[in-house]
Amino acid sequence: MAVGVTACGGGGTQVKTDVGAPPRRAVGLEFVAVPQAVTALCRRAGQPGGPPVYGGPMHPLRVPDYRTFPPRFPIYCPARLPRGAVAEQNLAKGRTAYQWEVVGPSGASMTRYGIPHVVLGGQESPFPLRGARGGTWPPAGSRGAVAELRWPSAITVAGRSTVGGRRALALRFPSRDGPNGAHLAVVFNISGHGYFASVHFDRLSTEARIRLAQACAQWLERQTILPG
Repeated sequence: MAVGVTACGGGGTQVKTDVGAPPRRAVGLEFVAVPQAVTALCRRAGQPGGPPVYGGPMHPLRVPDYRTFPPRFPIYCPARLPRGAVAEQNLAKGRTAYQWEVVGPSGASMTRYGIPHVVLGGQESPFPLRGARGGTWPPAGSRGAVAELRWPSAITVAGRSTVGGRRALALRFPSRDGPNGAHLAVVFNISGHGYFASVHFDRLSTEARIRLAQACAQWLERQTILPG
């Protein structure tokens, strides 16, 4: 299932995308069908338990069919990403959350885009979607901790957004070590579970980073047991 997104970025500027069809280009990057290695790493990241798993051409993975060790909640993987994006590794063990990363595209200008790094994933509990721009997140007293995602406590709200008609938030991560350090993410919920797309690309403006995170989120598709 592809999801459309509209978001409100910094400076009061509203950023919109076409909710009817995922974009084939965003912030100058072409979105193309992902290689099997990307799908394999995403699906493996969503399986319960196990050590960190690396992807990409140096660490080929078989695409999990989910007949054994099925995920505890639906996993969403991208059908398309910017051309040249390469699978990197999974970052959570998948018991109540999953999170994994891609790097690239390799040909992207560091001067224009900054660090080309994307983290995708979700958690069994829904994300709290309350918070004012500039405020801390998650809000005090909210349930559904992000402990397994190992997110820091100093996340701030960059603006409100929607994903396919669902409420969502744009979040800014602090500049410190960790897979989402200095990232901007869009978080949203589907059927009571939380999902996110988080981008580094630190040379882009807030609005452009939101558009890129939106495009990644729009190409997410629910994974099911494979036939055969």
